[in-house]
Amino acid sequence: MSELLSVLFWGAVLLIMHSYVIYPLSLIVLSVFRKRYVFRDSGRNSVNKISILISAYQEEKTIEERVRGFLALDYPSFEIIIGVDGATDRTTEVLGRIEDPRLRVVPFEKNRGKVWVLNDLQKLAAGGILMFTDANTRLHAGTLRKLERHFSDERVGGVCGRQEILPPEEPGGLKLESEYWAFEGWLKKLEGDQGMTLGGNGAVYAIRRELFVPFATHARIADDFVLPLKVIEQGYYFVYEPEALAIEQSGDLRGEFARKIRIGAAVIATMGALKSLLNPFGGFAAYSLWSHKIIRWGVPLLLPILLVSNLFLVSQGAFFYYVMVVQAACYVIAAIGIVGLLNGKHIPVASHLAYFAAANGALMVGYVNAIVKRPETKWEVSRN
Repeated sequence: MSELLSVLFWGAVLLIMHSYVIYPLSLIVLSVFRKRYVFRDSGRNSVNKISILISAYQEEKTIEERVRGFLALDYPSFEIIIGVDGATDRTTEVLGRIEDPRLRVVPFEKNRGKVWVLNDLQKLAAGGILMFTDANTRLHAGTLRKLERHFSDERVGGVCGRQEILPPEEPGGLKLESEYWAFEGWLKKLEGDQGMTLGGNGAVYAIRRELFVPFATHARIADDFVLPLKVIEQGYYFVYEPEALAIEQSGDLRGEFARKIRIGAAVIATMGALKSLLNPFGGFAAYSLWSHKIIRWGVPLLLPILLVSNLFLVSQGAFFYYVMVVQAACYVIAAIGIVGLLNGKHIPVASHLAYFAAANGALMVGYVNAIVKRPETKWEVSRN
């Protein structure tokens, strides 16, 4: 029995360490010795027309400001197609106040969900490049140019921009979310050096129109994760452009917890859409998929395994005893951090452990929801 517990303990340790430490280190080594993709300016004068696709729901308070910002982007040829996904507020009416030939508003009577809307909008697009963003996002003026320039390389099928999460304006906002996205952006850049950035940022990514694969609509999926991998699946590069900047505001712990529950609920359906890339021997794409996402998605399961196996191994020696003490201390400190964040207080170290624990706890709740009940694809908007 102790042998099995030891295997579970060390297996959990190795997998967690691999996703958070060993995998990033391996990307650094690969980038030093072999870069499959390096952007080189071709000096071309022509540009592709870009179709910006946005699915909007209950956005009456901010949609006009955001769309006027999109229309001011520094790019010579683009259109904006917004699908209003059965909104019950004044989103469609507010959009009707904006008179610009580059804007097309498509109201849908029924709220179906983002993937349904994007499937419909892409059929209306006239651009050779499809760019995806969110209705609550601000884009840097030069974002379209920074994204489009990569398509001069015929190997590139898609480009992911950088999402910057601004510190929260209100007490209780979650500054740690901006740190998480900074880490994710660093990983995406290293993956992009190999031509295979794993997933996009829903706020800013673009693909060649002919590479669009309609989303499955039977369950909620992470569209900004599936579509980039579908591009890679078709033999193209999906790369990272840190100067293509999208800006969003950080929310609070409750809002982020709810968002990660939705992510957890989408994981199973998302993996089902990527069967061909799940072969562990499928090259760098499979290595990244397992290391960056699948193993990390498994951390909510690995943490209880680590804790319980350690608890039963305490009698096996001082090492397991001290590791158990450290684990128990981390959970207590995380609990203190959660209480602090819920009351608008950022406690050094405790807040970081709280964010880690809450994020993995939310994913676990999402997994349970996906198993117990079929997650809907409809919108669940949370605006702080």
